[in-house]
Amino acid sequence: KEFIGNDWKIDEFWCDYNMEWVVNPEQTLTVDIESDKYGTNGFTRVNVCNNTDKAITIGDCVITSISFPYDEEGAKIDLAGGVTWGMSYADIEALYGSAEDVYSWGYSDEDNSFIYSWAYPYGDGYLHYDLEVSDKYGLTSIEIDFWY
Repeated sequence: KEFIGNDWKIDEFWCDYNMEWVVNPEQTLTVDIESDKYGTNGFTRVNVCNNTDKAITIGDCVITSISFPYDEEGAKIDLAGGVTWGMSYADIEALYGSAEDVYSWGYSDEDNSFIYSWAYPYGDGYLHYDLEVSDKYGLTSIEIDFWY
């Protein structure tokens, strides 16, 4: 509730949910979010999960995943260690170490993109980072998931 109510709101153009939407126990929803402060492009998303044994609203769910694509007019994102938009994989690797997994995601020959993944113990689970890095543009997409 604090995150969605703090500069961010559900993007009702892209999804049919609102803050009063009821989420059943153990149900997970993907919700598009937007911000008047940071703009929107329809691809900033959070996954919310009802990890209780009763029906609750979206605003009372926990966020288990967040995904930000790069947008020149969008939010400035700084991850732990100072990782931010446009950084090369070499710069990220110097801070986080070698990625545990690498996936190819090239849109064209000139924009050679890869998704690099790391997982770190966190509470009762793991924080999982997927960072998309293009040879041409550097870091262009961030997805952070909490795995139980």
